[in-house]
Amino acid sequence: MRSRIGTPAHLCLQVAIFLCATLPTISNAEIRLRDAAQAWGVADDGLASGGAFGDFDADGRPDLIVTRMARGEQVLLYRNIGRQFVDASDRWTPPENSMGSLFADVDDDGDDDLYIIVHRAPNQIHLNEGGRFVSTPAPEFRESQNATGAILADFDEDGVGDAYITHRFDYGNQLISDFGGSSLRDLSLLVSPLRSGQESFGATPIDIDGDGRLEIFVTSWGFVNLLHRNLGAGRFATIQGGAGTASRAASILGLPADYDNDGDTDLYVLNGHESPNELYRNDGGTFTDVARQAGVAGEESSGGGAWVDLDNDGYLDLLIANLGQTPRVYRGRGTYFVDASIEAFGDTTSGARVHSGVAVADIDLDGDVDAFLASPGETDMLLINDSDQGTWLVLDMDRNPTYAGAQIQILGSDGRQQTRTYAPASLLGSTHEGALHVGLGEATSAEVQVRWPDGHVDDFGTVQATTKVQLRPRGSGSDLAILEVLSPELQQRWQQIEPRVRLRNTGRTTAASAVMFEVTGPRGHVETSLRESGSLAPGEEREITFDAWKPGLPGNHNFHVRLLTPDDHAGNDVWSQQQILHDFTDEAGALGIDNPGHSWAGAFADIDNDGDLDLYVSNGGTYGNDVNAMYRNEGETFTNVTAAAAVVDNGNGASVAFADFDRDGDQDLFLSRGGFSRRGQSDRLLSNDGAGVFTDISAEAGVDQASSSRAVVLGDYNNDGFVDLFVSHRRGRDNTLYRNVAGVFENVSQQRDIVDSTSAWGGPGVFSDFDNDGDLDLYAGFLGEYDLIYAEVGMAQYAVSLAGDAGDLAGIAAGDYDLDGDLDIHVTNSSGRSALRRNDMSTTLFTDVGSETGTENLAVGTGCAFIDFDNDGDLDLLVSNLTSINRMYVNEGGAYADHAIAFGLDDDRESRGVMVGDIDNDGDEDVYVLNQDGANGLYRNGDIDHGFLRVQVHGVESNPDGIGARLYAHLGDRVLMREVNGTAGNSYSDRSVTFGLGQRSKDDSLIVSWPSGIRQHVGPLAANSLLQIEEGLTPTAVADDSQVTPAVSWLATAYPNPFNPETVLRFSVGVEGPVVIDLYNALGQRVRRLLEDDVMAGEHAVHWDGADEDGHPMATGVYISTLSVAGHVKARTRMTLLR
Repeated sequence: MRSRIGTPAHLCLQVAIFLCATLPTISNAEIRLRDAAQAWGVADDGLASGGAFGDFDADGRPDLIVTRMARGEQVLLYRNIGRQFVDASDRWTPPENSMGSLFADVDDDGDDDLYIIVHRAPNQIHLNEGGRFVSTPAPEFRESQNATGAILADFDEDGVGDAYITHRFDYGNQLISDFGGSSLRDLSLLVSPLRSGQESFGATPIDIDGDGRLEIFVTSWGFVNLLHRNLGAGRFATIQGGAGTASRAASILGLPADYDNDGDTDLYVLNGHESPNELYRNDGGTFTDVARQAGVAGEESSGGGAWVDLDNDGYLDLLIANLGQTPRVYRGRGTYFVDASIEAFGDTTSGARVHSGVAVADIDLDGDVDAFLASPGETDMLLINDSDQGTWLVLDMDRNPTYAGAQIQILGSDGRQQTRTYAPASLLGSTHEGALHVGLGEATSAEVQVRWPDGHVDDFGTVQATTKVQLRPRGSGSDLAILEVLSPELQQRWQQIEPRVRLRNTGRTTAASAVMFEVTGPRGHVETSLRESGSLAPGEEREITFDAWKPGLPGNHNFHVRLLTPDDHAGNDVWSQQQILHDFTDEAGALGIDNPGHSWAGAFADIDNDGDLDLYVSNGGTYGNDVNAMYRNEGETFTNVTAAAAVVDNGNGASVAFADFDRDGDQDLFLSRGGFSRRGQSDRLLSNDGAGVFTDISAEAGVDQASSSRAVVLGDYNNDGFVDLFVSHRRGRDNTLYRNVAGVFENVSQQRDIVDSTSAWGGPGVFSDFDNDGDLDLYAGFLGEYDLIYAEVGMAQYAVSLAGDAGDLAGIAAGDYDLDGDLDIHVTNSSGRSALRRNDMSTTLFTDVGSETGTENLAVGTGCAFIDFDNDGDLDLLVSNLTSINRMYVNEGGAYADHAIAFGLDDDRESRGVMVGDIDNDGDEDVYVLNQDGANGLYRNGDIDHGFLRVQVHGVESNPDGIGARLYAHLGDRVLMREVNGTAGNSYSDRSVTFGLGQRSKDDSLIVSWPSGIRQHVGPLAANSLLQIEEGLTPTAVADDSQVTPAVSWLATAYPNPFNPETVLRFSVGVEGPVVIDLYNALGQRVRRLLEDDVMAGEHAVHWDGADEDGHPMATGVYISTLSVAGHVKARTRMTLLR
């Protein structure tokens, strides 16, 4: 008979019953609970953290496990022999110092195994072998300590149970695939948002949108709670604001349930610190806190809890354990609750009681739910339920983790519909399974329907009340399923792949199908491959391999696998996944800049004014003295010119920076030295003669005092047109602010109230206009103390305030990651946790949003840099690490995900810094990684399917480097803001500004706001333009680009590109004069001069037919075009000829 659950006609019947009938008489019954721990033999007074019920001996009675936190206190295992528990410690070797536990069928053999959450050691699995437990080797993962909770479910949808585990302190949360098998992996290293969370006390499984996939809600003690959306196949994304659940209370755990019987899952969050609890009503995927209106806010310090229908009236009640206050019972009335604590307990809990974890089960098999309350310091409680009762059902899910996410609809004969979701979890000692004991009120029967996680629906028909229902997938007559996609990987590298998929016949008859693999690329291009599965018998599995495929354009790719032959269950016939594919290639060795020294810092600059970026590498750091190196960019390679440029330095390099300190039009060099030398070393200032040859002027400039210098920070703090210096030092030395007085540096630290520290090391910092008032503030980092913000307020001294936390700042970068018009910062700490800090200057200075943005890193961080790697307009983030792989956090709309492995940026050679610059002038930013153990890496950014606008500025009234200038690119309704800076921890990226334009063909306008107060308007400007803007030489307003020509020169990327055999180069010059456009091959040899003539100001174009100077066709390859105006190279771009 077809079920009536969810049908429109039956919903009308429910409404009629609700409007016309009074509440069932059972709703007026009393809830009565009595403590029988002593009588049942479980009155332990150890430091208990929680408990769990399960039937490990398969006798039909719930047995009990009690976890205890103290060192030396073992986990207690009790066997239920009927009206009494007896010690079962002889059944296993019990662990100690445990936070929680779960009974689960880990090995899929039909019995209850044990998963133990151990606080200061790896978690443990104890397999049930005939009623006795055998410990299996614990998986060795890096973050395997300080665990607090776990969820068991098949998150990667491969038919095997996984475990999501939360941790305290700076240990990342983890998603362990196949946790009970032999092929387990830490998937959170591939799905970085899942690692996030500070002081994570628990993880709650909750299906917020009813799609059968469990989201993960992470509770944090004193920090922001997180909600990770399940995208399927092991992929997750953090929901910004937690869909309304992102509170920052002292959260203990979250309890999911459909308390109002409206068909979706709500969430109750328990908080400590006498903070109100929260009841988040699900309003269709977003949540509203209705705790006070519903009467369940409370203001105790909660320690544990459970949803449970204590009186079997069909409405879920809340049982809450408190730390220092009596437990609470909130009796459910549908949309609100009544405090029934006195009614439930009488005098049995008079006075303050300390309870934490809660577990519930019908231990005496009388049809109602009893409860165990663990006590960390007093005697545990076992509450026997003596309430007046309605009828009931018990839903038996076999404790199989692969069933997690199954949604069960129960329609009572009285017309009331209830929803349960099977979701096993240990929540800081409390055990949650999904309230599978269902009260039916006065109904005598119920219809039961289950939608399994794969979408298959089983109708179990009408079941009589007061019975146990065995819920197992029944399978379909014909059901061939996509069990697992083996390739592509969760982070697929830029390389040829052979797609592979594993199929299983989950039906009852032989099945076969055509199978299609499909890829949709960034421009909508579709590639497909077809295979026949062949016949599979019921239960049989088969691996299918498709045609090899290699990516073409970078960007988002959608992968699909489809079974094309219809069967009885379509839900498992389709698999989909989206990935970002991008190509970074390490070419440091080929380019000659891999540098074998102990690299600590570096900087990009054009030292010889030839239009490309050169490189300086500072070596030493904690390794002491070492040899630095200068590399000149020769186009397709670099030459070591350290001696020729007269920049040889064998000191203890700590930081380095280029700037035009003397305003003569070239880049001078400042070396910060001796940061790891107790005696110290003198810093050095080297003056550039314009051709890339340097002279040491340290003594004349006043910076040659012997000191232990760490980081150098550049900025024109007094806005006099000269670049000033802030230099941090090791512990016990004075941090120094130098004012640049026409090339001579004056120590003004005392006048400006620069704070010194005798207990902490100075770290990197950044000058930036954080409060948007037009002048530069200084963020100064420390190792071991709070950072400081020196706010420029127009007074003789800075206004100083604390910032960040007492971490160990090793790297810092500034950028507007959220596109709100102010500068945020990312701080990389060497003490384990890094943080993205959102600029909220109007309220709280900087707000730590590392957890919710997924940028915590949770490693020994050393450096960082913002980069728009794909030219989509938002800022991505690079982080270098000392003892683990580096990170490439891709901005996905304000939240980030690490794609370093997929992009080939997962360097693990003890990196000390990272910086970015467009070394080949092709419009995208390349990445240089500084390693102290092994060669450095130069990761050339591959071809990008997005346009760009690259801008170089030259100050006239302002400092010549334009440091502090702000550029605003208007792109329709988006405004991208960048500040000329370049700070990348101890290193400096190129200060050129690159705006990613995405698919736009031009920007609407570009505004430059100079430190001097001058504002310049330029544009519109074509995509793929390289611009040079000099302060004051462009018009301040452009009404129509056909009337006014900007005083800038640019050379656009060839179109088409790649090409065969012809292409066109567009260019612009700001003023009339001699223009030359040359073409070079990859060896740097000139092959063609396309133009040599006087050209009027404005936009122009030249044509290349793919031939050399003599008319001979050129071979396939990469060619470089250069634009020279009045004898100076203004721009370069690359193009590819394909024959």
